[in-house]
Amino acid sequence: MPVGSLVLLLVAMAAGPRVTCAQDCGRLNGLYWIGSDRRVEPPAAQEVDSLRVSDGDMIAGGLLGGVLGGIAGGLIGLAAWSGCQGELCQLEGMAVGALVGEVVGLPIGVHLRDHRRGSFPLVLAGSVVTAAGAVAAAHFVVDNAAVPGVAVVMTFALLQVGVTVQIERRTRRPVR
Repeated sequence: MPVGSLVLLLVAMAAGPRVTCAQDCGRLNGLYWIGSDRRVEPPAAQEVDSLRVSDGDMIAGGLLGGVLGGIAGGLIGLAAWSGCQGELCQLEGMAVGALVGEVVGLPIGVHLRDHRRGSFPLVLAGSVVTAAGAVAAAHFVVDNAAVPGVAVVMTFALLQVGVTVQIERRTRRPVR
C-alpha cells in the first residue's frame, strides 16, 4: 500500500462517520478540510489578523534573538580562541563573539517576530551602528572613568532595541 493511501486511510478513520466528501469536504488553499460545515475565514483575512505585531512583541523577539545570538556568538568565539596562550585570552574571544552574536541576533529576532516585513539590511545596519556607538562610548568611559561602564552598556542596549524596532516598523511592507 503506498504511503499516501495509508495516510488518507488513517485520516478517514480518525474522522469517523463524517467523511462524505461529496457533501462535507471544503477546499481552502489547495487543501481539503473534512467537516467544513463551520465557517472558514478567507485566507487573506486570516493573514492580516495573524500579521499584526505590536512593538512589545518585536522588543521581546529582539531580546530573545540578542540573548540567543550572544550565547551562540560567545561559544563560537570561545572555540575560535581556544588555541591562544594567555590568562584571559579565551575570555576575550568569548566577549568578541558574544558582541557580534548579539549585534546580529537582535535584529534577526525583531525581523522574524515582525514576519519579515521590514528591511532586514537596514535593521541590521541600525544594530551595527548602535553597537559601534556603544563600543566607542564604553572605550571613552573606561579611559576617563566618568560614568560606570555598566550604565553605558545598558543605555546603548536599550537604544539598540529601540532603533531596530523603529527601523523594522518604518520599513514594513504592507500586507497583501
